[in-house]
Amino acid sequence: MPLLPSGRLAGIIAWHIFEPGRPWFPCPDGHFWFETPDFAINAPPFERDQDVICSIVHAPVPQSPEEMARYIHIAEHDGDDSALLTGKRLDCTEPPLGWTEEDWTGFVEWHDEARDAVLRALSLDQNDSVSHMLMPELKLPEKNMEGD
Repeated sequence: MPLLPSGRLAGIIAWHIFEPGRPWFPCPDGHFWFETPDFAINAPPFERDQDVICSIVHAPVPQSPEEMARYIHIAEHDGDDSALLTGKRLDCTEPPLGWTEEDWTGFVEWHDEARDAVLRALSLDQNDSVSHMLMPELKLPEKNMEGD
């Protein structure tokens, strides 16, 4: 989780992606289940104590990091080991509300390093599924944007 120039701690989360084999309704072959905020009911920016209402949907398993970015959320550390959804995903091209351009640049640099680390890890075992690669216990490189 990088420390951005503004002092924010930011990162990516994938806890909303169901693990393969989780007891749930079957979905089509080559698809996976995940939760996504229901923007008709609640829309970003989300408040710290807001209950975010989600829908459970399925989609084709991503075949590339670019496709995978649509399902990964950008979050801010909210203390006590919790995360605040920013309402942005990794495929967005604009910073989350309240972030400076320096924050966004630092986050994108960290993300590029993290993505490269994931791809290197994945190349070690081509049998890993994309959803396994996204599990939150995956350790991504940490980078302090202030140069510490």
